[in-house]
Formats: sequence, structure tokens, C-alpha cells
Amino acid sequence: MTLIRCFLPEILSEEKVLWLDVDTLVLKPIDDLWNKDIDGFAIMGWSEPVHQIKRKICFGYVNAGVLLMNLKFMREIKATEKMVRLLNETFYPFAD
Repeated sequence: MTLIRCFLPEILSEEKVLWLDVDTLVLKPIDDLWNKDIDGFAIMGWSEPVHQIKRKICFGYVNAGVLLMNLKFMREIKATEKMVRLLNETFYPFAD
């Protein structure tokens, strides 16, 4: 299910979606989040600044459990094609 996000621009006709993992607890209305201006950006995510992985420090990790996705823009830049290519060419320490 992690990789399904890569294919949302191809599967859905909506211009924008808010991805929330099943284990995400929403305590407030999401209007402010949904109304964020993401024109010119493919994805808005929320970072977890530092993670330790097998004694190495990673900076700038984005937790993909909450993503505001600009599917219209992602289609324009052929994001699915690019993400699939990168996933086949590059090792990523996090599945997200």
C-alpha cells in the first residue's frame, strides 16, 4: 500500500487529495490543511527532522502518513513515471 501513492495521479481524476494513513488520528477540522496553497508543488508533507537508522543520522525525512497531494500538477510533470524510475534505480532506507 505504500507505493499506491505513486499511482494516485493515474488512478484518480481529482485535482488534489489528502492522504491520511489508517493509523492517523485527526483531532481538529482539516480545513486549514486542505486549503493550503500547493500550486507549483507536487506534494506537501510534514517532516520528522532527525531519525537514527542503524547508527546513521538522516535529516529531512518526511512521514508519508499525512500528505497533501497536487494530483493535477503531478500529472503535468509526469511524477508517476519519475517515481517508478527512481524506485527502480535507488535504494531508500524508509519504505515511505
